[in-house]
Amino acid sequence: DEIESTIYVTPNPFSSHLINSVGKRVSYTWTEGTYFENNKFLSDLVRNDLVTADKFCEFIDLWHMLDDDDDITQLHPKKVTNYAIYAGRQNDCQRQIVPYMQPHSPYLTASDDAPWKTHPFGYLRDGGDSENVWTAYINNLRLVLNYVETLLTNVDAEKVIITSDHGELFGEWGLY
Repeated sequence: DEIESTIYVTPNPFSSHLINSVGKRVSYTWTEGTYFENNKFLSDLVRNDLVTADKFCEFIDLWHMLDDDDDITQLHPKKVTNYAIYAGRQNDCQRQIVPYMQPHSPYLTASDDAPWKTHPFGYLRDGGDSENVWTAYINNLRLVLNYVETLLTNVDAEKVIITSDHGELFGEWGLY
């Protein structure tokens, strides 16, 4: 019942493809011809019914809305926020799940010529300055948290949970 009253707004290509693949047509985008259609791992997940979209009140796939204003691999958090606010105002759903891709790289606040903008861990493995990467990561986190604040001022919610899918290693124990 809780999932059926939940709007899911996602810019993540993995979650959007998995959920769209089970056949629910989404309101604000299209999924035909994606790279992920032929991915065996993702296809197996869908075939095994680990993810279904028909349970959600609304599922909004933003991945296919990348344009010249976006980095090639990420939707800007402003767009994610705008769609989440719009969806919240257009539906009678009780809750929303709105994952952002940031603070993952690419670091949107770094200059385009910064070697750590799109490949920070390769930069670090090649002996790059970890302070550059850490600063860019923190700035990306601040950027997205500003949009989370905007979202929170535009939705009526009794409870809010802010979490992440995983952390990052910046060379600790030789791992990235």
